[in-house]
Amino acid sequence: MAERPKNRGRNSRGSSPSGANRRSSRVSGLQRMPENMERVPRGVRDVLRLITEVPLLADLHERERTVLAEIAEIVRCPGGTVLYEPGQAGSHLYVILQGRVEARCQVGPGIYHTVRFLDDGDVAGIDAALGGGQYHMQARAMDKTAALRFRTDTLRKLIEAGQPAGIKLFVALSDQLGQQIRQSTSDVVRMLAKTTMQLAAKAKKRDGEYDASDMKRILGG
Repeated sequence: MAERPKNRGRNSRGSSPSGANRRSSRVSGLQRMPENMERVPRGVRDVLRLITEVPLLADLHERERTVLAEIAEIVRCPGGTVLYEPGQAGSHLYVILQGRVEARCQVGPGIYHTVRFLDDGDVAGIDAALGGGQYHMQARAMDKTAALRFRTDTLRKLIEAGQPAGIKLFVALSDQLGQQIRQSTSDVVRMLAKTTMQLAAKAKKRDGEYDASDMKRILGG
């Protein structure tokens, strides 16, 4: 009777993967599609038509837009879909075509504060794309959303190669990132001011000096 082959380690069916397989799973996980998001199969010509309508890329020539169209994919998702979380590897950049995305910073375990809203033509994940690191915020679709999705490592190669499309894209992304930072700073200042007024109103209430009309006036209600 032939000798049965020995089971080497725990790689048989139904068992845990080897260290090599675990490493492969982690790497492939960087590019995993977010839950509830799906690709919209379209050719380069259709993607190019969409890129032409994005104000951010208006300064690109036809040939430069074609370069981007060849490395982009169209994705869509329902409201509530999380595009990425803080701390995740910044693997993709999203150019919003339709819908609205909420950018939120994490202020505690499971607690988020809205920093800004991204609408048609805005970009999510710029800091991770340019820096090559992790996402610093959470991006969540507020309603049905469609976007152009680019792999950030591919975009960085395009930029580092000094190609015209890469250079113009870098300038456009840097400009929008600056606008987002300025807007975020303004929003945070308003949020802090509103919170301070609320706390002051609560303190007045405890001291017996609270007036509901003052609260409504202060908070703009």
